[in-house]
Amino acid sequence: MIDLILFAKLSFTFLVKKVKSQFKPNTIILMRKLKLLTVALIVAFNQSFAQELVRYQTPAKELLDLLDAPVTPSFSISPSKQVYLLAYLMDMPDLSELAQPELKVAGLRINPNNFGNSNPRSYSKFEFVDLKTKKITPLTGIPENAVVTAYRWAPD
Repeated sequence: MIDLILFAKLSFTFLVKKVKSQFKPNTIILMRKLKLLTVALIVAFNQSFAQELVRYQTPAKELLDLLDAPVTPSFSISPSKQVYLLAYLMDMPDLSELAQPELKVAGLRINPNNFGNSNPRSYSKFEFVDLKTKKITPLTGIPENAVVTAYRWAPD
């Protein structure tokens, strides 16, 4: 592109010098015509190398299946070493969560409504698994709209 512009400038100056030496009275009119012609040629040359319009393309089914696969749960073993906890992260946050206001303070993004992290990853489901029997017991009693961002075992 730079080479094209440089070539156009050099050819324009060469043509202007040639025109000035041959036609003294009409030099200004011819110079304007030459400038217009040079600009038109540059635009036409650039349009010939313009990128083709690319439409949105859907990825292959295998890639979509990989992206939509469930998230691997977090694993935490109890202090008594008898059960472990599987904590499942939410797949995708809601748009309403992403649209919440945020303050940017010292590299942190803070939600001014609750003074917490503005975009926390939250857990949607918890399951206890007995190490000996492999029995899975889901954790119940969590409110429907609760946002659980952390958990830990009770000391007893």
